[in-house]
Amino acid sequence: MDHKAVLLALVLVSGSLAGCTGDPDEGGNDEFDSEALQDLIDQNLQDFINNTSVTVYQEIHHHYHNNTTIDNTDNSVFNVNGSGAGSGSIMQMFTVNWNHADDIQIIDYGSRIVTLNDTLQQTSGEPNLLYALVYNGNLIEFRDVNCEQFYSYSWPSDNYWEDWLEDNYGYESGLGYAANQLENFWRNNAYWGSSSNPVNANGESVSQQCEFSESGYNNYHYPTVFQIQLPVGQALDFMSLPNLDDITLECDDGFSGSSSNGSVGSYLGGQANCTVSGIAEVVSYHWYNFEDIGGFTSGNNNSGNNSNTGHDLSNIPDWWVWSGWYYYEAGRSSSSWPSTAGDETYSQTPLEFAVYYTTYFVEVS
Repeated sequence: MDHKAVLLALVLVSGSLAGCTGDPDEGGNDEFDSEALQDLIDQNLQDFINNTSVTVYQEIHHHYHNNTTIDNTDNSVFNVNGSGAGSGSIMQMFTVNWNHADDIQIIDYGSRIVTLNDTLQQTSGEPNLLYALVYNGNLIEFRDVNCEQFYSYSWPSDNYWEDWLEDNYGYESGLGYAANQLENFWRNNAYWGSSSNPVNANGESVSQQCEFSESGYNNYHYPTVFQIQLPVGQALDFMSLPNLDDITLECDDGFSGSSSNGSVGSYLGGQANCTVSGIAEVVSYHWYNFEDIGGFTSGNNNSGNNSNTGHDLSNIPDWWVWSGWYYYEAGRSSSSWPSTAGDETYSQTPLEFAVYYTTYFVEVS
């Protein structure tokens, strides 16, 4: 190794001196012939060796090949930061075709049977037995009453109930009191929200079970209309989206977020296996619509439609003689409903749309 170092030093010195010899024909430089150069080396070689240290560094070889193949299907992870986020990105798209009815469950509140869990129901063991009274030696019971019936029963005054009791069960001195109790039971539970009102086994009052509202009632549903699965090391940024209620992120490391509350930004995923979901808002509407059934009398109810109202009469009991009835209806028929009149549901998210997004490979620091 020392001999190699010495030879290297001699070569360096020789090169340096050779640059000073010049061309004798051009002048302007000191002239050295080969003999003089050799004499100079011989005279100073030992001093050079005694006073020179040589450090040899490991040689590093860089191998470059011109036959490299780049595989675009490789999902290896590489750094992305700031302005470099565009490198290695892939734009993707898909289309969605969905239907409100396929993605939400609309409850027919009008046909829902009302239940309670008060003293009468606990004693009898019948949650469907809503009210019972003894009048003129008769036990009168109301059971299996649905929401459309309950709401309609709440409108007649006590005078109607007096007539009904006397016509069907005769007269007694307690007629006025019994009629007033009937009016209060139906009306108080249908109209008024009071902590003293009885509830069912789920803690729901009658009004909550039936969603009574004279002006109509909106129900809000939030179906998932698409999902994108992201593996570890891959994030996305949406480029084009329809009108959605929310974008949510759920990851298997426990991290979650939502665009509606600002807990996620424009870039989603990367640190774990994640699911990105697009959430729509669907509004369904219902109300209890009053119709004058004009002269509806016992024996006229059936499962067909009344020729005057066009409504199903099957919920009207045989004994009902009041001139009106509140039919349960779904879908708004007025011009204020922001879609075709009579539609049962509405959403600002179109039924057909395209989603464009860009995916990026990322490294979690």
